[in-house]
Amino acid sequence: MPAELKLLGNFPYLDHYLELANIERELTHIKSNSKLVFVGGGPMPLTPIALVLIEIILKAGLGKEFEDCLSLKKGDEKQAAVAALLDKLDTSSLDPDYHIISVEKDTVAAERSKELLKALHLDHAITVHNVAGQDIKVEPGFKTFFIASMVVGKEEVMRNIMRQIPEGEEVLFLVRSVEQSNLRELLYEPIEEMLEEIEQKYPALQRHDSYTPPPGSALINSVHVYKFKNLATPVLD
Repeated sequence: MPAELKLLGNFPYLDHYLELANIERELTHIKSNSKLVFVGGGPMPLTPIALVLIEIILKAGLGKEFEDCLSLKKGDEKQAAVAALLDKLDTSSLDPDYHIISVEKDTVAAERSKELLKALHLDHAITVHNVAGQDIKVEPGFKTFFIASMVVGKEEVMRNIMRQIPEGEEVLFLVRSVEQSNLRELLYEPIEEMLEEIEQKYPALQRHDSYTPPPGSALINSVHVYKFKNLATPVLD
């Protein structure tokens, strides 16, 4: 395993990202050959990295050990267990068809992200596109779209993607938010009202599933999964 990846195992909150990414992976039924787009990757695209690491962990037959890591409650103990698990991984074992595009509109952040992924030997699995989410070009085969909490203009991003989906095809959107009933909303913008509005505007966009962290959870984000199928009738201008 690259020394840089081992070092990543000691990064604070990586265990939180792995836990949330694992939940999101299950919600969207990601497979070993999936192609994903993550909008709002930033200079350190931890969610794309976490998703790739989980695939490598499962391919290595370490799923039970991974579950045991996530079940730990003490922060230091959990972080140490994650670091030890990463020490066993081979980044070259990932299915070559599995791929994530990390979208980042800021040029400096995008370049730093590319440098990091190269150092981690994960640039074969995650590529960075320096473009705003509203201007994404949907590539063939990419059917799952993650939209980060800090992305501004989520509706415009989703609309841009929906307009490009071929007739009859279905895609998934995973949109992160926070609950308004607790202090998490101080960190991220709650989007429940916006989601309700777009559900009314785009009938072909159907809420499929949701996840809200339980009381006492260290996780911040709630998650909403939508299915969109481009019907024969034009739903978008």
